Order: sequence, then C-alpha cells, then structure tokens
Amino acid sequence: MKAQLLALAVSALLLAPVSAKGVFTAKIDLKRCMIGNQAGLLKVLSLQRKVLFTRGIDDRDQARMDEASRTALLSALNIEPDQYANVADQLMRDWNKLPRKEAIAVVSAIAASPDFAGRDKVETFLVQVMKTSTDIYARRQAILGLAVLPGVRTDTVDAVVARYETCQNLWETFPIQQFVEYHAAQIRSEKDVRARLAAVKSLYTPSVLGYLDT
Repeated sequence: MKAQLLALAVSALLLAPVSAKGVFTAKIDLKRCMIGNQAGLLKVLSLQRKVLFTRGIDDRDQARMDEASRTALLSALNIEPDQYANVADQLMRDWNKLPRKEAIAVVSAIAASPDFAGRDKVETFLVQVMKTSTDIYARRQAILGLAVLPGVRTDTVDAVVARYETCQNLWETFPIQQFVEYHAAQIRSEKDVRARLAAVKSLYTPSVLGYLDT
C-alpha cells in the first residue's frame, strides 16, 4: 500500500506543470496574469491562485509602470531581465495561440522597460495587432501597450490616429486618450495631427485635444 501511495505521489510530481518558481512557460504562466483594461498587467497569481504581486486596482493612472513594479511583476512570472528579449520574441511569434490579451500585456510591460533593446519590433507588432486582429480585447490592449511605450515612431502616431478616425467603438478607443496624453509632446510636432483628431466626432475628442493643448 505504501509503495502504491509513493508511486502515485511521484507520478503527481512528474505530471505537475513546470512554473512558479522556474522557467517561464507561456501557456501556463500567462494564465496567472490579471489584466486591467485601463492599466494593463496589474497582478500575478501563483498556480494556487494566491496573489504573488499586485500594483492595485484597474485605473488609468496605474497604466505607466515604475521599474520596481515591472521587475517584480515579471519576476513573479519567471521572467528575469536577461530573458526579456527571448520572451518577447516568443510571445509575439505565438500570441495567436496563447491567451491574447495577457500575451500583449506582458510584451508591452517588457517593451516599456527603459533598457529594452527590442522596442521597435514590439511597436511594429502592437500596431499590427491594433490594425488587423479580430479580437477586440487584443486590439484595445495593443493601443494601451503603445500608449505606455517611452516613445513611438511617426508612422505609429499616424496609425493610432487613423484608428481613432475610423473606429466607432468607444470601449476600444478609450486608451487612445492615454496614447495622446503620454505622447503629447511628440504628437504636437506632427503636421496636421491635431486637425485630424479635432475632426473626429467622439466623446473623447475634447479630452484628447485637452492633452495636446496643455
């Protein structure tokens, strides 16, 4: 009887998912992410659904992450700074086979790190998700990811403004307010962008223009 119990215990250990604390495994570890629609990656749970780290409630003021919080959150997902590039590449390659919103939120958190060298590649990826994904949650999270990047290219500004001009879904376009707020200094210098934003008939246009004019 004891031998049978021992065998069962060993089998359970062998079959248990590899994660926390160990190597990042996207299909397992992304399910431990709690994502806020306004703030992105907010908390990480253990495999037993206990909170390992949290940044607070889902509030737009929490969207930008300080470096200590970013390091702690990603570490709770078994992602250390020397792994950021490899994990980001993996998530961008496989994101359509993974929990999409979570994959995008983690990639965005990595790319917002000031020392991350692969930001341009992530920026291109997020723009493509915003433009082409059939998943509205993924599209909104991609816009939020673009908003919290330390800086964006001129073609990215054009793509986000074009999305604002053509999308009628207020829930999806909500993070465009954050995009304009966080990148206002750059957007002000872009020719004709303010006029394009002002022409959009949206509930958010007054606040968007307010960020540009502040």
